[in-house]
Amino acid sequence: MLNLPMLGIVFALLAALSSGVEKLLRKKVAINVDALTFAFFFELIGAIFAFPLFVLNFHMPEVSYAWLFVIVSGFLWAGVAFTMVKSYRYLEASFIAPASKLRIALILILSVIFLGETLNSNKIIGTSLVFAGLIFLSYKKGINFSKLKEKGMIFLILSILLISSVLVFDKFASSFFNPSMYTFMIYFVASLVLLPGIFSKKEDIKKMIKSKFIFLIILTSILSVMYYYLILTAFKFAEASVILPITELSSLVAVLGGIIFLNERKEISKKIISTLIIIAGVVIITLS
Repeated sequence: MLNLPMLGIVFALLAALSSGVEKLLRKKVAINVDALTFAFFFELIGAIFAFPLFVLNFHMPEVSYAWLFVIVSGFLWAGVAFTMVKSYRYLEASFIAPASKLRIALILILSVIFLGETLNSNKIIGTSLVFAGLIFLSYKKGINFSKLKEKGMIFLILSILLISSVLVFDKFASSFFNPSMYTFMIYFVASLVLLPGIFSKKEDIKKMIKSKFIFLIILTSILSVMYYYLILTAFKFAEASVILPITELSSLVAVLGGIIFLNERKEISKKIISTLIIIAGVVIITLS
């Protein structure tokens, strides 16, 4: 029978699988629709999908101030949704992929400082291997850093800071709610935060709804809800500094999915080496 930390790791692996498939779809959608319109519908569809779970598992938190955490997290996730899409619009994916992995180190630091989680050699070595493997996996030669647009860099840095902070924040805040309730409320609040911004986007909304990408938008949102719900469930059983580096396997899932389903066979040896490094790091983290 699985012990509690190991059960958390299982949920983290399932979350990585959901997120990996979403990553295969997100880039194609992000560059073809308006950023704010996509972010709003992404959050709204997620809230609709999570609503039945919210109804079935509703109960009031023991302390009234817990609702404040939901509002704060909702604002942060709205910022994540918007800045991520904007960074994809201004920067090359080949730059965003390795640069965004800085959140792994940032999450480890934040979870130790603000959550009081343990810091041991296994976490440091394992997280470092995952980080190194992901950088090696996603880095491409020939990236011209000098030509990167300043606006894109600002959005990328903001997205890294926001997602690192909100995931650590959610580890604490979600302890007041069950995963079903918290998932719905965060997507719902985030959609409300973004709602005023789309009042002037009527043409973009019509274009998106009628586009061939609407099904992909719905699917990416549903996969995102699954990822978030599984992350929150994993938090119930293990530390964030263990769970979150493991979920970075989603990048590996996306790469392997590209090889298998999209026939992306370039640099196959590099992908294999990266895979082995990342898996080694995850194994070490699970032994923490």
